[in-house]
Amino acid sequence: MSDPSSVGNSIEESTEQGSTYAAFIAEELQAERDRWQRIDARGSSILTSSGAVVTLLAALSAIVLRDNKTNLPESSGILLVVAVAAFGIAALFALFSTYPRRYLAATTDDLTKMRRDRWEDDEVNARNYVAYMKIQAIVSLRRSNNVRAAWLVAGLGAQVTALAALIWAIGSVVTDAVY
Repeated sequence: MSDPSSVGNSIEESTEQGSTYAAFIAEELQAERDRWQRIDARGSSILTSSGAVVTLLAALSAIVLRDNKTNLPESSGILLVVAVAAFGIAALFALFSTYPRRYLAATTDDLTKMRRDRWEDDEVNARNYVAYMKIQAIVSLRRSNNVRAAWLVAGLGAQVTALAALIWAIGSVVTDAVY
């Protein structure tokens, strides 16, 4: 008769079932949480930089135009208004990208159920149950992150538009002064 320990499916081997998948699912969940934080950081950067540029433009406009002796080319004035408006829109979109959105996570009822009703599950079933809950969180976080990322991209686009208008306005002022 063969030794029972040499036959596959020992207790040690069976508790490893699904551990590779569980590790991958945990990594995916962490990746979505990290993505959430990166979107927040980038949105905050757009918000801060757009607000700072608008503040500087307002201060510069007040200084340059206070005596009403400076005449900006008409195209520059229009471009500056476009730039300020686009920076404002960029800031608004960035604010939307950082707005906290709902996502699924284990509720206290879920956690209580684990402890009360499932505590004696074998390791494989417990791993499967936890993996299911993590997958629900991943799906929810991805959906939320995709919306937030879309607002972030729109904010970046508005900021690029604002910078282009500002550069064009400055170029127009310089060109008018030189020629």
